[in-house]
Amino acid sequence: MRPLGRYVDHVHEQPSDYSATRPAAPVSPGLPEFSAGHEETRAGHQRRVDWRFGGRAVRRWDRRVLFYAASGLACGVIASLLLARQAFWWAPEASLSALWVGMLAAVGAAITRARPAALFRFKAIDILWGIGIGLMLRVGAGALEGVNALPFPTLGSPDPAHSVVRWSREVVPTVLVAPVIEELFFRAVLLVAIYQLLRRSVGALAAGLTAALVSAGAFVMLHAVFTAVGFVSALELFALGIACSATVLSTGRIWGAVLMHASYNGCFLVIALIGSFLS
Repeated sequence: MRPLGRYVDHVHEQPSDYSATRPAAPVSPGLPEFSAGHEETRAGHQRRVDWRFGGRAVRRWDRRVLFYAASGLACGVIASLLLARQAFWWAPEASLSALWVGMLAAVGAAITRARPAALFRFKAIDILWGIGIGLMLRVGAGALEGVNALPFPTLGSPDPAHSVVRWSREVVPTVLVAPVIEELFFRAVLLVAIYQLLRRSVGALAAGLTAALVSAGAFVMLHAVFTAVGFVSALELFALGIACSATVLSTGRIWGAVLMHASYNGCFLVIALIGSFLS
């Protein structure tokens, strides 16, 4: 009779049919596997590549970031209104700068806390989306205002030289500065923070719709604080806010919205400059 120990050793030495015939898993070195919003690193961990699907960075844009946004905007508006009441020649520029400083402080605090994946990435397609939709929105705004029956807008002076000087002073804040600051505040910080706070509880669609409505509504209200905004003007601003929000939510990037806002403002300035020369 064969000893039990020798029989066990013999069994362990024989390969099983399953292990001998099972095919090895294919290995593709250097090609990471992708899932929704993830990227596999060399260490085998998954890294978020899109803030819309969550991630550690965007989760840090929480209620604290919304507090930063509300505080920065409130301080900027109060300081801006106080400076606007001063009777100095520099009061208008100082008033606008104070508002921008408050908004930028909130943006800076949010970015210092975390940078959501791919939000600040730029792609060439952003230029096409931004400029194209911005020009279409300006055409739509003109149709709402009935510009076919109105004269060309001007920059306020029949003197072409004066118009050029004023246009050069308007182009920097209106086309180059305001779109960047306002979109970073309303469509980066405010929109993304609200979206990520609501996404898990109500779903991506409802969260995106809510965030877009709040962002666009706050955008209109900010303009209404400093100037009289009629129904048509409010509708135009709201449409711009919704379009910029939809661009950020659909692409995951902010720069398309910035270019859309800049082209929307810049188109009016170009038309006003032409009207100043024609007058």
